[in-house]
Amino acid sequence: MPATALFEVESRENWRDLLQFSQQSALQQAWAYGDAAAGERQRAVRVVALSDGEPVACAQILHRRYPAGLGIALMMRAPVWLRHPDAGEETAILSAIRSTLPRTLTVWTPDDTDALAVRSGFHRIYTGYSTIRLDLRRSLAALRSGLDGKWRNMLCRAEEVSLAIREVRGGYALDWLVEANEAHRRKVGYRGPSPHFIKALGVAQAPGQRLVLVAEEAGRPVAGIIVDRHGRSATYYAGCTSDRGRELRCHHRLLWEAIMR
Repeated sequence: MPATALFEVESRENWRDLLQFSQQSALQQAWAYGDAAAGERQRAVRVVALSDGEPVACAQILHRRYPAGLGIALMMRAPVWLRHPDAGEETAILSAIRSTLPRTLTVWTPDDTDALAVRSGFHRIYTGYSTIRLDLRRSLAALRSGLDGKWRNMLCRAEEVSLAIREVRGGYALDWLVEANEAHRRKVGYRGPSPHFIKALGVAQAPGQRLVLVAEEAGRPVAGIIVDRHGRSATYYAGCTSDRGRELRCHHRLLWEAIMR
């Protein structure tokens, strides 16, 4: 069994460097996500796990306290594996992380959802995340040719329309996007980030780590998306489209624009 040690990470720069070792870290493990959560009465604890002195995994855990001493610990999309561990390392690291958690309710939503969690003392109670990933290391030509044929046709039609695609950092267009996203979330009834958290995450992001694109027709916004970068990955975090934006297939155009950037 390899020697496993756990250390708290207190530097944003050190955390950023750790995430660079992972090909597909999740947004919920970004330093900025923990900072944004602090505005909602949660405390982020960030740890790195070493196996025989080598960093193998890291995890950001959010703690929240309720009245009467009740609390909850959230491990969302953690741990982030910095290299592929062997079975012994994996079990030892998960056990070490679990041993540091307070005696409270712990909710863990791992990226790998199968037997290892049970072996480490956790029990599956509901289906976790389902994530679609796209490898952006390929050329744009290869990415475009690999698109679903129907999706690519919709993109071509969207590109024929006279639209202005604008990158925004604040102001009316961003407010419109966030408010329209919230209105759609309430109408459909799915769980998602609040307008306050979307904006707080943008404030917490380092410069250049958030991309907000808005499609405008005749100067009026008709669709928009928010993409947040983290480590070597990026996540389409929020978006909205009006009826007119849907007619013009704006989301196809916006997502492709984000890929190109």
